[in-house]
Formats: sequence, structure tokens, C-alpha cells
Amino acid sequence: MNTCATSSATGPYEVSLLQGAQHFETLRAEWSDAVTRMERPSIFITPGFVETSWKFLAEPTDQAWFVVMRQRGLLVGLLPLLVSRVRYLGLPVRIVSHLSTLAGDRPGVLHTIGADKVWQAAFEQLLAHRRDWEIIDIREIDEGSLALNPQTLEGLRREGLTPTVNPITYSGILPIEGSWDNYFKARSSQTRQSFRRAERQLKEACPDLQLDIIDDPQQIEAACNRYLAIEARSWKAEAKVELWADPREQDFLRALLPQLAATQQASVWLLRSGGKDIAGLVRMRQGSVMFERHWTYDPEFNKYSPGTYLRMLAVQQLFGGPCDESDALGMDEPLANRRALASWYPIERRTYRLHALKLPWYHQALYRLSRVAKTARSHWQARKAASAAPAATAPAPGAGDA
Repeated sequence: MNTCATSSATGPYEVSLLQGAQHFETLRAEWSDAVTRMERPSIFITPGFVETSWKFLAEPTDQAWFVVMRQRGLLVGLLPLLVSRVRYLGLPVRIVSHLSTLAGDRPGVLHTIGADKVWQAAFEQLLAHRRDWEIIDIREIDEGSLALNPQTLEGLRREGLTPTVNPITYSGILPIEGSWDNYFKARSSQTRQSFRRAERQLKEACPDLQLDIIDDPQQIEAACNRYLAIEARSWKAEAKVELWADPREQDFLRALLPQLAATQQASVWLLRSGGKDIAGLVRMRQGSVMFERHWTYDPEFNKYSPGTYLRMLAVQQLFGGPCDESDALGMDEPLANRRALASWYPIERRTYRLHALKLPWYHQALYRLSRVAKTARSHWQARKAASAAPAATAPAPGAGDA
């Protein structure tokens, strides 16, 4: 579908819903310009990141939509959306989601005016085109956003939708202030001692330890391959599905990093010893925020915590530089459950998922029955586990880069 539907929003704004991937090309210049006018843009809302996500990770049946907001012809707001065809409870449906969540975290909306105005315009456009979708599934919405407030949810209910809101991701935030020495001294004595002990043991086990920092656009793809190789070993050792098992995801990262490196927005950090890479970190920067989204380590060296050591080397480099914040992303559990990270990142930022159904009565009935069945199954499993549990269980010791 390649159409353009326009409506007017409250106030001096022109709001359009543009349908079709060809609008990546028509919007690119003013989209890039609007990013430069944002006070604090996320790298995951930039045109390069979103378009690369679309090219490598969208399905052939997916559609790209763009809610565009202009003021006297100037782009002041944009929300890129993805319309996917899937089966839900056995029936075909069309789901609208944030296009950036194909590959990014916490993208928000592009806005040079209040973000709430853009969210409001986006919901108005979606409701005006409600015949073209059945489910809204917007993830990674920042806490405090208009998209989550009770008035917005009540408005969706009045339109016949069934909205639910749940926390979905967590990130660690580290303000970069003062000096590394003062920051390190402010950590707990246990954290400082554990770090120094792991650093000493790592250097004793790997006397030829070397750090490679690759940010050259011509070399960063090869560095990306080295990073992916470490990650493959890590996930294989833990008998889990590899994070980048889908070749499309690997190709996406290989295509994205040279683009970002060309504008000094990406680097790959690698620790190596004996000709072998033992830990890796992929860094992306937008403005004064460094996004620490991908890190990994060789499980053979787990007891030395090489991943934590590498991350802290990278954080140390931020002090005295152009960044005023480091964001550790990609977590699906609270920061308190990630002690190795919480020791260094003092602030937790939470995002939420808005899931709103607009389904016929028989599909709604199936949905409600499935929720009842899921709840009953969870209670049954909990009772079964409680009855089978021994009277006392010794806690398993924690170690390394968990």
C-alpha cells in the first residue's frame, strides 16, 4: 500500500500518515535535519538506524508507516511504524508496532516540540485508520510518556480497544560527572575489591592481554565479525539460542556499524590474549549519550570477569570526554537482578509495552479464554513446584560476568 492520508491535529500542526517504504527516501533529508534540532535524540530514532533495520529485518509482507507532524511546513515530529501480518490465537491479524524495535531499544518519538504532542497525533492517526490494523503493540515506551497515562488508555477503551500496559525493559544509567577516580572511589568497597581482584587475576592469567579499539569505517566490519564469534562461543557454552543466530541480524549489524563509524558514532572494543579474543563490546553514540548495548565474553575466562573489566575500561574513557551519560541497554529484568551491572550503573530506567486489541467479539472471547487458561496453568504449575520442592535448598554461588 503506497498512500498518503492527511488530517489536521489540534493546534498549528499538520499531521500525516504516510504509508509505504518509499517515504524513507522522501523524508530522509528533513528527518536528518529534525534530529539535529532535537535536544536529546536517541540513536534508535535516527533515519540511518531505522532504515537499516527495515532493509535487513522486516518481513516481505510488512508495511512501513510514518506519522509525520509539521509546523508551517517544518518537520517537528515523526513516529516510524511497522505493520506486520501475523496469526494471533489462530486468526490472521495486522499488528502496528514501533519500527525501531526490530533492532533498537527505547527509541521514543522524534520531536522538536513536546513528545506528548507527537504521541497524541500518532494515536489520532491510528484511530483514524483503524480499518487497517487489529492490534497496537508499541514497546519500549519511556516511563512518564503520554502514551501510558490513564487518559490515553481510557480514550482507547472508549474507541472499543482493550489496552494493557506492562514493564518490558530496564536499562542502567550512569551520569558522567567529575573524574573516573572520584567515581571509582564512590563505588562500594566490595565492588572496588572485586574489580581489582578480577583485574589482577585476569592479567596474571593473560600476561599478554591487549585492548583493540576499532572505529575505522573500513575495519569495523571485520571487528564486528570478531565480536560475533565471541558471542557465538558464549551462547553455545550456555546452551542458549545465539543472540545473533539469524543471519539477517548479523548482516544488519555489519551494515550499520560502518555507517555510524563514518560519523564517529560507533566503535568495537575487543580484549585479546594469546591471539584469541576473550571479550567484546559494541558501542554506539548519539550526541552526548553513549549506548552500551552489546557486550559479550568467552566463557572459558568467566571467572576473571573479562566482560565487566572491558566495560569499565570503556566507561573510564568517557570521563573527561564529550559524553555526559552512559546507557547500558538490552535487559529484560530489573537492574537489581544484575549485580555485576548495578554496582556500576546507579540509576534504573524502565520502559513499558502498550498492547491494545481491536478485535471482533469472537476473537476477543478467544483472547479472554486464553488469558484465563494461562493464569490457571501458572497457578497449577506453582502449586506443583511448591509441593515438589525440598524443605531447604542451598543457594548456588554466583560468579563472573553473570
